[in-house]
This record gives sequence, C-alpha cells and structure tokens, in this order.
Amino acid sequence: MIGSPESLCASRLPGLVAALRTSHPEVDVHLYAAGTRECVEGLRSGRLDLALLLEEATDCADVTSEPVGREPLVLVAAPAHPLAARDRAVGWPELAGESFFLLEEGCSYSDALARRLLEVPDARPRLTRFGSVDAARNCVAAGLGLTLLPRTTVTEELRRGRLVRVEGPDFPDVPVRLARHRRRWTAPAAQEVARALARHLGD
Repeated sequence: MIGSPESLCASRLPGLVAALRTSHPEVDVHLYAAGTRECVEGLRSGRLDLALLLEEATDCADVTSEPVGREPLVLVAAPAHPLAARDRAVGWPELAGESFFLLEEGCSYSDALARRLLEVPDARPRLTRFGSVDAARNCVAAGLGLTLLPRTTVTEELRRGRLVRVEGPDFPDVPVRLARHRRRWTAPAAQEVARALARHLGD
C-alpha cells in the first residue's frame, strides 16, 4: 500500500501502476490518498509500505525519506478573473486581497502560500480549504478566486482554456520524497515499487 497526496494519485501515479502491471504483473499496487501526517501515521502503524510526501524534509525520527522528484507549482485563475489579463506579474500586496481555494492544512505548499499572504501588512485574503484538488480547481474555474496547484493537476484545464496561469511571485518547485519506516522490513515487492517510483517521478 502506497500513501500519496491526492494530486500525485490523480496525475502521476496511474501511469506507474499501468507500467508495473506490464513489467511486474505479480505485484499488486494499492494507492491511498492522504496528506503528510496521515502518511507518516500509516508508515508507523504498518498500514502503508511506502509513502510519497510533498515536503522539503521530514522531521520524524522513525521515518526515512529520499527525494525522488520535484513538482512545479502554478498559480491559476479562470480566464475572466481580473488578474488573469494582467500584462505584468502580480505582487504579494495585490494577491493578499484575493480569494484563494487551497488544499487542507498539512499541504506544505498551500500552508506556505497562506503564511506568506497573511504576512502582508493589512492583509485580508479569503482562504478556503478543501481536501480535494477537484473541489479547489472547480471553484477557481467557476471564477471564484485563485489556487496554487502542481502543474500536472491543471494541465488539461490550461489546455482547454478553463484555467489560465497568473503571473506572480516565484513559487519554488515542491520536492517529492519517497518515505518508509526506518526500522520496518520492506518486502521485495515494495522494494520493486520503490525503485519504479524513483524512476517514474525522476523523469
């Protein structure tokens, strides 16, 4: 069982599962969408064999992790949003007065964006949190505000014109870390999946 953020489950991992079914048909891969905290708890309890974390680092003595990739982030809005037509980058003071649809607390890049917005003097951003990428994405496509998401989760919407990229501050790519319990034995099948994950996410 692999724990992973919903954004990776939806956009990056289906291809890996399909490839493994061809190359290693004897290996069953089960995905479980979860945030960092739940993934770490799953590794500790033994419910998860491996976990993918969108984090700069892990601060858990009993969980080890290694970087296996990076996810570019994009700030997006509906085409009719006032900031979408700007011919220059939007700054933090302007963003701090907007409505944002972010993923739930514990999502590293959503939390970092929320902190930065609230640091702006006299900031009054309207922050709505969701546990679902689809929910945040659909609210933004309806013209209700902005969101920051991994580029892979909005590629189709950008292509179809349902969303557009808003030029703003630089948002660093978020690392993808492959985590496992430090002292628990990893079965050969899980080791093979771990190697495949490193190859797939490092492309």
